[in-house]
Amino acid sequence: MGVLEPLRLWRSVKNLSVKETLVQLALGTLSDNDKCILANHSVSKKVLEVLSRDKNNFIRSIVADNFDAPRKALKELSVDKNWDVRVRVAQHANASLEILKILSEDKDWIIRYRSLRNINARKKS
Repeated sequence: MGVLEPLRLWRSVKNLSVKETLVQLALGTLSDNDKCILANHSVSKKVLEVLSRDKNNFIRSIVADNFDAPRKALKELSVDKNWDVRVRVAQHANASLEILKILSEDKDWIIRYRSLRNINARKKS
């Protein structure tokens, strides 16, 4: 992959409309690289919701990290089977208190810690 390859990939995915992107996702014609690029950048909330249900846990974790991730997607990701996805939701600035309270009772200690830390930070500000 050349130095400009990521830029070329971003431009090719970026030029798709929301409707075209959703069709490509439904058809399964977008590569994991394309989906990572979409999940990592500001795209439509609908696209992020679809990507939040992707079979690839890395893509779901990128969606969980995206500042623009819709609350509906964050709620779905908060019960993801992958702990890395859940911890990213627990750290998310826009995760609702409802989601954070659920995550504060997670089976994994790091998720409980991160969600409680997020709750406490909000109380201080």
